[in-house]
This record gives sequence, C-alpha cells and structure tokens, in this order.
Amino acid sequence: MIFDTNTSESLYSQNPAEILSNLYLSSYKPAQDLILLKQLQINYILNLTGYEHNSNKLRFEFDYPPEITVKHIIMADEMEVKLSDHLNEAVEFIHNNIHNNPSNKLLVH
Repeated sequence: MIFDTNTSESLYSQNPAEILSNLYLSSYKPAQDLILLKQLQINYILNLTGYEHNSNKLRFEFDYPPEITVKHIIMADEMEVKLSDHLNEAVEFIHNNIHNNPSNKLLVH
C-alpha cells in the first residue's frame, strides 16, 4: 500500500482505480465524494460492506442522489468471509449495468 507521508493516508483511499473504462474500485471515501462521482460520471455503486461492530446499522451508508443506483451486498470485513458466496450477485449487478450498457459507469467499494 502507498502512503502519503504528509497525511499518513493511503493514496488508494483517495482515488478510485480504473479497472475497465466503465468499472472502478475504491475505498469508502471516494464512494462518498459526490463531486468525484460526478466527474467520473459514476451512475452505479456496488457497496460490499457489512454492519458496524455490534450493531444492525450498515457501515458506510450514504444518501446518494437519485441518478446514482446503489446495490448493497452485506459482507463482513473479515478474513473468514467467503467471497464466492456473494460473487454471483455482484457479477450479475455489474453485468446488468455496464456490460449491457457500456455508457454506464460503476464503482465497487
């Protein structure tokens, strides 16, 4: 991981990685930056987070404008989580929203 010595924050947490021309990957911070989302023309978000510790409140919940569609797949941030249990649902969301319409842009976090 790359760190900015002035802020001790990961540079990856500040900028989404462009995986494909219409698919991005980021931490929660860019996913909540409405100016950045607008600049990147993101109109779909796949949120792969779980609940806050000892709570039934979702982590990183955010009120997005109506032009951004959000799918939340609840996953704990733990080593024991089997990504394969959620893979079909995630791939289906990505496929339905960017493969079938390449002008759409999707951010996964």
